[in-house]
Amino acid sequence: MMHNLSLRRQISRWGRILGLGSLVLGGMGADYAQSFAAERFSIPFSGVRFNLTIKDLEVYAQSGKLQGELASYAQRATPAQMAELRQILQARINVPAFAVSQFLYSNLGETVLKSVGEDLRTGANQNGFYGLRSAFILAAKDPEGLSILNILRLVPGCCINVNSERVLAQFRLFGHLMEITTTAMTGLEARAAAEIKAIGPIDFQKLPDLRQVGPVAWQEQTITVTDTKRQRQFPVTVFLPAVSRPAPVMIISHGLGSDRNDFLELAKHLASYGLAVALPEHPGSNAQQRLAFLTGLEKQFIRPEEFIERPRDITALLDELTRLSQADPRFQGKINPNQAGAIGHSIGGQTVLSLAGANLNWEQIKQDCQQELGALSIAVPIQCSAMTLTPEAINLRDERIKGVIALNPIQRILLGQASLQQIAIPVMVVAGSDDVVTPAVLEQIEPFTWLQTPIKYLTVIQKGTHNYNPGIGGQGGGAIPLPAALFGPDPALARRYLNALSVAFAETHIANQAQFRPFLTPTYAQAISQPQLPLILVQGL
Repeated sequence: MMHNLSLRRQISRWGRILGLGSLVLGGMGADYAQSFAAERFSIPFSGVRFNLTIKDLEVYAQSGKLQGELASYAQRATPAQMAELRQILQARINVPAFAVSQFLYSNLGETVLKSVGEDLRTGANQNGFYGLRSAFILAAKDPEGLSILNILRLVPGCCINVNSERVLAQFRLFGHLMEITTTAMTGLEARAAAEIKAIGPIDFQKLPDLRQVGPVAWQEQTITVTDTKRQRQFPVTVFLPAVSRPAPVMIISHGLGSDRNDFLELAKHLASYGLAVALPEHPGSNAQQRLAFLTGLEKQFIRPEEFIERPRDITALLDELTRLSQADPRFQGKINPNQAGAIGHSIGGQTVLSLAGANLNWEQIKQDCQQELGALSIAVPIQCSAMTLTPEAINLRDERIKGVIALNPIQRILLGQASLQQIAIPVMVVAGSDDVVTPAVLEQIEPFTWLQTPIKYLTVIQKGTHNYNPGIGGQGGGAIPLPAALFGPDPALARRYLNALSVAFAETHIANQAQFRPFLTPTYAQAISQPQLPLILVQGL
């Protein structure tokens, strides 16, 4: 089971990176005001106002020693709260100052930080946006890394006043999210147990181990897709299996700020089971776009039109593969682009769901994004960047796509219930219970219940996070090294889960090989599940 404390820590860590945390000392649930000129701030807690100093916090972070009024404050807090406070104070993240600056001067960064600034207001009762931005940028120059304490030291002005009502409201949201996530995990475990009982025993010892590499050899090719109508060109890595008849095609769409190399392992694994696999690079939302943004060459972290252009990239790719299958000796007789499936991660999840029939829901976007943005996840402002687009009727469905796997997708705002209900092909949704980028309950579990397609699977990796490949391609490498906590306790195990389930889904629903169906059961998930990263699969909710 996922623990509330674990989720809170993950939220706090992600908040420190992006400036999303409304309370930098959030573990205690107290509202406070800070006077940085005197390195002092006050905390109203349990009817008493404590005057604390940054020095006292530094001593506590370094040695665990309680001094000054922090010692009195600790008497009213629980040991667990104080231990979590110390962990938060000790945490440091190495993020280049130029990267922090670029993010916080972008539209997305300003939106996020202004929301935080409503909670942390200046002595003149103004939004603390400007002081916080300068403090984050200056603190990022510290050779030892960005931390809560060096941010506190650098906020200009005499003081910061916390909007207590907003802070408490956000804590209630965090608490509610933790509670419903825990409840959801309990419910999913019960549902999986009931399905296992109904299915009956399956002897997987007599079946292939899909976690292992398959028996089929493959060749790697690189092609370039040029869409003259959109004036868009992008590279694609293709793996062609050595099979005697045209192979079904699986396309893998990378996440925001990543590249086509992120899921090379998955691509090669699928190819070893006789599937042709194509890895497109999406310009405008790839690692190159991220680096251009961080170095000041681009003003936007993501171009909002990418929500539309990425699915069109897949359609253009299928068109090009169709042409190559007829005209290029390398591809002739080796692929069947009319029998295709798609896998997408994060924003790539929205990409493949749109290809499956869930178009952008302009009414939902307007409804959700006109409200004040919450700070529960970065997925909200990313999706709401679509507000700058001109609403128009766009059909992104590609009939050649016969089934999709959405890994940690963003979808709640961009697609919504009405659009997801339009999907009629098989869908697998994969979530991580500790995902703080696209929280599982908000972005995967509840939206899964909106699907009305008769064939659907929900897979949850308990203790799993948003990312799978630390240090590979765009997810873990590049200009901003992400902390290990954002990759979960065992990313290699998570990838093995993905490898096996992706083969089972693709063989069953794209290649129409019914003998793989037993692997798409909660019984199989239970059979391969490991304690450090428990796996749940259900066939409906």
